[in-house]
Amino acid sequence: MTDFEQRLLQRLREESAAGRCFTPEDGVNFQYVRSAYTGDNILRALDIRRTDGVREPLLAKRLLPEKTAPEAPEREYAMLSRFHGYAPLLAENCIVPKPCCLIEDLRTVVMERIAGRRLTDCLRAWNGLFDTAGAKRLAEIMERAGRCLGILHGANGFGEPGSMPENEITYLFDPMGRALKAVGRGRVVSAGDSAALAALLDRARTRLGTLEMRRTMVHGDFYAGNILVREGALCLIDFAFSRPAAVQRDLGHFLHFLDIVNPYPENLLYDFRRLHTFKKLFLDGYFGPHARIGAVDRLLIALYALRAVLLHCRRRRQGARANLRGRMYFAALARRYNRILRIHAASARSALAELA
Repeated sequence: MTDFEQRLLQRLREESAAGRCFTPEDGVNFQYVRSAYTGDNILRALDIRRTDGVREPLLAKRLLPEKTAPEAPEREYAMLSRFHGYAPLLAENCIVPKPCCLIEDLRTVVMERIAGRRLTDCLRAWNGLFDTAGAKRLAEIMERAGRCLGILHGANGFGEPGSMPENEITYLFDPMGRALKAVGRGRVVSAGDSAALAALLDRARTRLGTLEMRRTMVHGDFYAGNILVREGALCLIDFAFSRPAAVQRDLGHFLHFLDIVNPYPENLLYDFRRLHTFKKLFLDGYFGPHARIGAVDRLLIALYALRAVLLHCRRRRQGARANLRGRMYFAALARRYNRILRIHAASARSALAELA
């Protein structure tokens, strides 16, 4: 057992004895169990075994300072507390793990451990060319995911519309500029397309300074990998990146990851053509099935999606340098990245033209 694991178990016993985590009468005993959980932050699976024989699975999530903001543990605990058992989400058959305690000095949030299948894995398995039943299930989930995200945003309140803060503009555009240079050198985009995209980003950055938009406490990492599917229910997880931001940050992030799910080798008959329908259903769930999405929303969704695509492409390119197989794999992906970038760029140009 590592030093961190020993400290964590000791702190859990202290929290339990003080009645802040579990009541002392429960006769709680904490122990580790083998777990396949992986992620950017350290995850530990725990079992609580009470004297009456009841077993309760927990997850202890340590938020590393080099991966997350200083306030990330408090924000994740607050979001879990806010939305666990939240009636509008429950009405959508959507749940959020129950928070147990926050151990601040260890930057660790202890919460209910929920078993489920990630939506990314469901996409790989169910989105086959001839799997109409799977496609129907995914269509329902996509629309419901959009409604659930709308509930999250609406519950936190939007406040008064206002211009985008400078730190958010920096977050959006500065990494895009650096990533665009890197993928340009990697020949994902041609020199002409790279120059056109750079000009588009300059125009958008200037225009954003004059626009008003809705801001709230966003999820921050809302994508199919952070949605679990369990017996028809959805479970929203991983609120570590929640922060005040434009609502389109979550929307663009979700849409981007639908584009870059890698279905191989699990599903050689994966139907990429359905992705457009899934995206539309997600946006219908969020905005309403007959709502017209305004130009500001379309612009910001496209920009956040562009940012996510460029950063993902740059990471893949860096990882592909190690060997010939990696370089060949990236070369095959390059055409797909190029197509996705063109689609989002066209959407941003259309929105800018409407706002002119």
